[in-house]
Amino acid sequence: MKDGLPSGRHSGMFKYDGDRPTAWADQRDIWMHGYWVWDWRDEYQKVERIDTASHTVYPQPPHHHYGYQKGQRYYFLNVLEELDSPGEWMLDTEKGLLYFWPPSAIGPGDVTVSMMRKPIVLLDGASHIRIEGLVFECSRASAIKIRGGSDNMIAGCTIRNIDSDTSVIIDGGRRNGIRSCDIHDVGGTGVRVVGGDRTTLTSAGNYAINNHIYRYGGILQSFNGGIFMQGMGDTISHNRIHDAPFSAIQYYGNDHLIEYNELYDLAHESGDVGGINTGGDYSEMGTIIRYNYIHDIHGIGEGGCRGIYLDLPGSNTTIFGNIVANVDIGVFFNSGRDNIVENNVFYNCHPSVGIYIWPFPLYFHPGGAWKIFEKLHDIRYTEPPYSTHYPLLPHYLDSVGLGMPYGHRVIHNVSTGGTWLDLSERMNLSQVQVENNVVGDSMVLVFTKHWTPDYDPYHIGYSSMHTREDTSIVRELALRGNILADPGFADPLRGDFRMGSGSPVWKTGFRRIPVEKIGLVVDEFRLSISR
Repeated sequence: MKDGLPSGRHSGMFKYDGDRPTAWADQRDIWMHGYWVWDWRDEYQKVERIDTASHTVYPQPPHHHYGYQKGQRYYFLNVLEELDSPGEWMLDTEKGLLYFWPPSAIGPGDVTVSMMRKPIVLLDGASHIRIEGLVFECSRASAIKIRGGSDNMIAGCTIRNIDSDTSVIIDGGRRNGIRSCDIHDVGGTGVRVVGGDRTTLTSAGNYAINNHIYRYGGILQSFNGGIFMQGMGDTISHNRIHDAPFSAIQYYGNDHLIEYNELYDLAHESGDVGGINTGGDYSEMGTIIRYNYIHDIHGIGEGGCRGIYLDLPGSNTTIFGNIVANVDIGVFFNSGRDNIVENNVFYNCHPSVGIYIWPFPLYFHPGGAWKIFEKLHDIRYTEPPYSTHYPLLPHYLDSVGLGMPYGHRVIHNVSTGGTWLDLSERMNLSQVQVENNVVGDSMVLVFTKHWTPDYDPYHIGYSSMHTREDTSIVRELALRGNILADPGFADPLRGDFRMGSGSPVWKTGFRRIPVEKIGLVVDEFRLSISR
């Protein structure tokens, strides 16, 4: 539901305000790009025709999957009359003419048009090959694709100006990866890392390490991250990812390691999105997210940005030793179970930790919209190797507590400058372990009501909000070893979250975060680092 109406409904047309389209003489190849209903899903739509007398747009079928919603963001493109600023262009496909207003003077040899629709380099079943120190640019397909094989590495390369849904693809094999590369100004995802066998829970050891990825998702925006990872037992570490319309890391699968990455300046065009994002399957668990610095991210539209977002029903994940600062929401669980949030620093998040109950129980039964039930049965979740590797998993479809976010542990964290904990209205502190945290936030606990049965996830209300002055809540938190005090960060406004020997955090078992190791590092392929 959206604004009380089912999404997906439309009449094949919508109205617009103003008279601007009356100046457009040629409607043959006009397009629109927009977030038509939800702020986490964009799509390009070709215009069939515009009735300027009635101010009506008729999008050409097929129509957007979620329909069209009043008040959402969109714009027209490929309109010759609107080419009025440096950097803009319009393509007349019928005449084969490109109209382009260059941002600066164009010299001889500076214009490149690529028609290439296959990877520039393809390693298919090869092993022990290193591609090093090259520049890959100006292609309409992926720059490099590694398919199968083992021990292949892309190192110290620059990948730019690639018009593809993914610029670098690592598809299967063992110990294949990309290291110390710069990837920027690309149309979709920077790197896709796939590997491992989820049926047998066999790890691949594929990786994306020490890469600088920015200005990606320039054409395909939503669900295109700096790095996409899928499979079993792969690694994303020491990357710097920023300046993009959606998320930094999208991952799916089991037992991955995401560590020492710096992520910032994301979600330029989207809402209800995560800096690190996953969801969709109970069985995709066992991932460790540790020692990442996620900062200065604010989503556009409804839902904002969550630093670490385990969407329905992300479970059994360890989130340890991260710094999440100046982000709309720090860590967010959409139901899910048995996640651990431990030893993290949160600053100016609203809230630092949010735990939410999905309001549609039918999703967890046969035929549910996300096939949660079927996905578990497909991997035989009550039998080895899943039942032995994840001993809690066989109970996830038990009738008692089905769909409830039970088993979460929020321990030994530090939070100040925002709101500490946000729980769904039907939850209480007996259902989540909240122990030995240091909380300097003025708002320490919020219970949020999400409207049903006409469910709209962004029309929310608060059944209760508790500040540090609410003695009963403070007493209950204190009984669990939590300390309500200022942690004493050195200079949080400048990103310095060190705490002195007198800070109360050391009384709770908090362990120092190795901040000096976070982000890009100098190695044999990356000889220097610049911001």
